[in-house]
Amino acid sequence: MNNNIKQVNYFERGDVMALMAEYIKYINSKSFTNNTKEAYISDCNMFLNYVQELNIEFYDIDNILVIKYLNNLKMQKKANSTITRNLSSINNLLGFMYKKKIIKEPVNTEFEVPIKVRPVPVTLTVEEVDLLLNTQDLTTFKGLRDKAMLELMYACGVKVSELLSLSIYDMDLDRRQIFLRKNNRKTRVIPIGKIALKYLKVYMKERENYQKNTSDLVFFNLKGNKLTRQGFWKLIKEYSREANIEKNINTYTLRHSFAIHLIENGADITAVQRILGHKNLMATAIYKDVIDNYKIKEVYENSHPRAK
Repeated sequence: MNNNIKQVNYFERGDVMALMAEYIKYINSKSFTNNTKEAYISDCNMFLNYVQELNIEFYDIDNILVIKYLNNLKMQKKANSTITRNLSSINNLLGFMYKKKIIKEPVNTEFEVPIKVRPVPVTLTVEEVDLLLNTQDLTTFKGLRDKAMLELMYACGVKVSELLSLSIYDMDLDRRQIFLRKNNRKTRVIPIGKIALKYLKVYMKERENYQKNTSDLVFFNLKGNKLTRQGFWKLIKEYSREANIEKNINTYTLRHSFAIHLIENGADITAVQRILGHKNLMATAIYKDVIDNYKIKEVYENSHPRAK
């Protein structure tokens, strides 16, 4: 192990060598084994070089960046044990950086490994969502039901299973919120947006008068029975065709779009995690990747002379 890197007493922002020199002094003062020290130095060097390649300043390092780096290792087919070790190394480095006031706040990297590389979700633009949610025939019970159902899904980011299992007792329209239960307990309280609330109230009035309404479910099929996932998928496909949306959308597209649009408009990713009911922040971080990719594409198309 090479411990003869020149030591410095200051940190130039983005200076990996200066930071690693001080970090090596720090870990040499600890009772780590030589193997652990070598692993920490190697792993942290690679992580900081990754940060430098992205032109990110040290003080901008956050948990989302760590997640992206670990997912990058997963895409390189690194073993889960290697990824777990890297997470431990980075945790130690970030703790050191916080003590040295190189980063302003401690970075929460307490998430699960191994990491699964999730496929990039199909999402809609705000304009496409408007098109999709304006294709229902509001003169029919089915159209009102579908309008209220889709508006609620986009407003609250619920899963299909949660939407189709929603009971009239899981809603408080006066307080504009729904309760999503797990194991018969209320686990998440999600606010309902004004537009979704408007159509939900209209639908609920018609629902009271619907002759085949014998269920506590908010939404049911025209026979009064519980809607199936397949039935929901069919109506999503039907409305996407009517709206001339060419994307291959599925039953989760509105949920994904909900998350993307929240984060794009400045919502804190941990708040979005809680709304979506994700146990692990890494499941939510994929939406940040989608947004970053959008921005890169936009910058390229607007800047490169041969992009268009």
